[in-house]
Amino acid sequence: MKFENASVIIPITRETSAFEQEVSTILDTCNPADLKEFVIVTSPTLTTPGARESVQKMQAVSLANGVPYLVLEQHIPGMGGAMREGLDAATGSHVIIQCADQSQDLSCMPKLIALAKEHPEQIYSVSRFLPGGGLGKGYDGLKGLWNRLSQKYLKLLYPSAITDYTYCYRICPVTYYREVVWEETMHPFALETALKFIRLGRTMLEIPGRQFGGTQSGYRETLLYLPLSLRLRFTPVSNFQKVQIAEEKTS
Repeated sequence: MKFENASVIIPITRETSAFEQEVSTILDTCNPADLKEFVIVTSPTLTTPGARESVQKMQAVSLANGVPYLVLEQHIPGMGGAMREGLDAATGSHVIIQCADQSQDLSCMPKLIALAKEHPEQIYSVSRFLPGGGLGKGYDGLKGLWNRLSQKYLKLLYPSAITDYTYCYRICPVTYYREVVWEETMHPFALETALKFIRLGRTMLEIPGRQFGGTQSGYRETLLYLPLSLRLRFTPVSNFQKVQIAEEKTS
């Protein structure tokens, strides 16, 4: 396996200046040769006119920097659906999923790419719980405590070396995503990716990173983590391996 370049997937709903600054920062801090493309995923119902204007504006900026820029209108609903459609459309050897609101630590992206160049077969994730990381202001008080307790619960159910199970900020070979049957369409998709990779024996190494700003997921979304984590823990691995399912259908 070889690192050739990374597709950066960004679902967008209402973000404008934050999205513009995010794309500009990525172009400024990453080598354009390392970026296969931006894959911007819009929603027919949730993406605002202002956000669409920002998407168009940054297309010209990206192309001027030599980085292709693909805009998709999603068909699978929800944030998870947008991520899944972005993964299907990506043409890079590796993929990075970004939020459009600058809540993720963009200084981590060049580090993730550098690590993928050294070990292209490895998944590298950003953790908010390693020294040097941190949660955003949306996790003050009970929300922060709930998240930390959730991480401990998930580690008991899915023992692994990772410390952040619910953060989808990582660089990963695109083939790893495409080998798996994905089900979630909302925010729990981030957790689904981590848990299925663990069940499939994929190791994930972490680097620290801070989360800035708040969180788009509420208590209702995070409560969905419980039944999802229990179901996937006891589901046969063959049930979410595409190759295995394809073989059963042809037999």
